[in-house]
Amino acid sequence: EEAMSSDEMAVMATNDDATTCKLSCVNHGYWKDPFIQLFCKTVVPRAPLIHRGYYSRVAIISSLLTSFLQNSSDSMQGKRKQVVVLGAGFDTTFFQLMKNGMINAKKGGEAKEEDKCVFYEVDYGQVVSKKINAIKRNKTLLSIINGSEENNENAKKESTENGEGRKETVMDRSFLHSEHYHIVSVDLNQVSKLEEALIECGIDKDAPTLFISECVLIYLKAELSDKIISWVSKDFPVSAFVTYEQIKPDDAFGRVMMDNLVKRGCPLLGASAYPTLQSQIDRYRNLGFQNSEGFDMLYVYDHLLDQKELQRIQKIEPFDEYEEWGLIQSHYSLLWAWQDKQNASFWKKSLSTINT
Repeated sequence: EEAMSSDEMAVMATNDDATTCKLSCVNHGYWKDPFIQLFCKTVVPRAPLIHRGYYSRVAIISSLLTSFLQNSSDSMQGKRKQVVVLGAGFDTTFFQLMKNGMINAKKGGEAKEEDKCVFYEVDYGQVVSKKINAIKRNKTLLSIINGSEENNENAKKESTENGEGRKETVMDRSFLHSEHYHIVSVDLNQVSKLEEALIECGIDKDAPTLFISECVLIYLKAELSDKIISWVSKDFPVSAFVTYEQIKPDDAFGRVMMDNLVKRGCPLLGASAYPTLQSQIDRYRNLGFQNSEGFDMLYVYDHLLDQKELQRIQKIEPFDEYEEWGLIQSHYSLLWAWQDKQNASFWKKSLSTINT
């Protein structure tokens, strides 16, 4: 193991912070996630402002992911979908999707290839080994990974009838490999290492692939994160990139936000290269994606989230921090870039159609 710099350690600590925030949201009833507590020992109740911000982030990414998993196109038949989560931390999305039958979706009878999905998670070695340790200690998580949950009984039956054994799950402190789920440790500063690791996991560059980065690329120097984006646009002809991260580092509020992160030891090294929403949108096109669009999170909350759900969560706890809410949310962006260089007509045209 290479020694970690203090900046890298501080960036890794943001994972623990995000996990405790999500656990606090779940405990307050913002969304259901029976798995998050398995990765988080400390319960730290957070403010309503934080809860609402996390709800918004989780809800929009979850609806993009769901829309991706439900998309299909004739020319992509026989190709399973792939999701790559960069800087995944203790994210539990894979377990939630498996529990809801969305990773190995059967539409009457057995699952076709195009209804299956393989999940790839990438993070620093120390985060990966903590996550794998937590998984090793928990029978529920292991049985989900092995596809032996009750809701996957058919899958077991199917594989014995077809005479095909399921891919064995193998894990060590720096990796986990199974049929639908891979966790690998990679330093994202080196795109060649990322490519190597994913190829080793058996990623198929021709399959429809969704890359997700939540407050991850912005911690890298812009020229290094640019390399990741252009590698994806060049090597994955039918792919999309979802990025959630900070914007507007140069106005009064932005400077305070930047200073706070510098003090915590995790400066946003990539923020000044793409400071505005428009520069972010242009970035993905300039690096090879055919389409990109983006919104600040205030717009996402007001226009793109499910209105019924918003009515529900707004009743959970008193909220009066509207001014601060507006400031914070307008300094975060959600970006959606997509391409279809095989004319597979795979992608939904636009972010703004996800809830219609």
